[in-house]
Amino acid sequence: MAWYDDQKRLTHVETYENEKKLRKEVEAAAKRGWTVQDSVGIGGHRNLWNPLLGVAAVFTRTKDKVTVTFVRDARWNAAADLAKVQGDLKGPADRHAKDSAELAKKTDQVERARERAQTALQASVADRDPGEKDLLTALKQLIDERENGLKRLRKLLTATQHVESAVVRAAAAGVEAKRFPSIRFPSSQLVSVDEEWSQALLREKRMLDGQERVARAASQLKKAWERREAGQKKLDQGSAQVDKATSEVAVASPDQTVKAERKVGEARDELTKRGSELEAAEAELARCSDEFSQAASERGF
Repeated sequence: MAWYDDQKRLTHVETYENEKKLRKEVEAAAKRGWTVQDSVGIGGHRNLWNPLLGVAAVFTRTKDKVTVTFVRDARWNAAADLAKVQGDLKGPADRHAKDSAELAKKTDQVERARERAQTALQASVADRDPGEKDLLTALKQLIDERENGLKRLRKLLTATQHVESAVVRAAAAGVEAKRFPSIRFPSSQLVSVDEEWSQALLREKRMLDGQERVARAASQLKKAWERREAGQKKLDQGSAQVDKATSEVAVASPDQTVKAERKVGEARDELTKRGSELEAAEAELARCSDEFSQAASERGF
């Protein structure tokens, strides 16, 4: 392989003893993106600049020699730079397309979770807690995906700007337009997407703050409802115990009557205690319900 066909080579130094070989290699190299940087004559006569060859080369005696330094020309360098940055663009562009699809999917998941949470507001208290937790989880996943997507978007924007700058340099250097890459996401479009996603992230974080309060309130409301339900069950059991103790008094023998009546008194005392606990549980349930309603109305969506 001739030295000028080596695509990895950036410079080359060659010494010529005759003009024929010099002319042949200068012309061949020029077609492959090489240009002459410098030439030094060696011999008994001073070398003069040859405008046809682009080197200082006048051979007047057999011992005359010319050492020529070749470098890559501006067009080759511009095309090589363009090829490099174009290669750096594909991976981030593919990832951005996936990010856009994933964000659309997770945004839809949040919307459906929000609808379920809204429906649960009309259902029993016990159904609200799972719905609010689902919505909280969906929001967190959306925000996480949005933040990661923004980081990758900005890397893609930087890579795209490098490609666009390389295209401008390549065009100025005379690189054929057919060698310019097809840019899937122009930087102007990515800047708009960056602004759109950044604004969406701010909204989603505000939503998350409100949803965290609602989810906490829903959890507390569910616990208060469970305490109230447990209190009601204990009260019903206590009432049954009073009825049972009272019926036992009616059939008790004279020597067991005092004991049976004492059991009635104890059962009624326990029933009164359970009634007070139920009242406290109902008051706590009412308070938690008010807090939940307020949080739900203030969460902003």
